Amino acid sequence: MSYGDIIARILPWQDPVDAELGSEVELHERMSCLLAELEPYEQKLIQLNKKMKIKLRKEHENYVEEPPDKQQVSMMYYYYYYYYYCCLSSAYLI
Repeated sequence: MSYGDIIARILPWQDPVDAELGSEVELHERMSCLLAELEPYEQKLIQLNKKMKIKLRKEHENYVEEPPDKQQVSMMYYYYYYYYYCCLSSAYLI
């Protein structure tokens, strides 16, 4: 079933070709309004995007990987064994 057929069933008094064209025109008008509404913020968004890229680059350059402390290691092992146990128990259930 094509788009024109669907429109013809919903709006039987309209020609499907005209209905498709009308919906495309309406979509174009809405998109134009949205573009006009967002245009004043374009430069601000571009500047914010540049600032965030610079900030992320600086954070990445200054990142120093530290070895995990004992509590983090114990939690990592806990989650690993918990996950391993859950996978084994679910494998036996199947």
